[in-house]
Amino acid sequence: DEETATVLTLGGVELGVNRDFLLEALPVDAGQLVLGLDGPLAPLAIRDPRRPGDVRMVMPIRLA
Repeated sequence: DEETATVLTLGGVELGVNRDFLLEALPVDAGQLVLGLDGPLAPLAIRDPRRPGDVRMVMPIRLA
């Protein structure tokens, strides 16, 4: 749905994600985050360096 889609550009790759899912995946008390991405259709991994075992995943939306 275009109303809830957010486009992120990471390392030259454009990735569409559901804005609500992205906000839900972000830790409330996060300072710096590490984002991992293997390609435009791979899940986006969100890591908080202060919590090495905590990984949150957001599935991408195919961009038209």
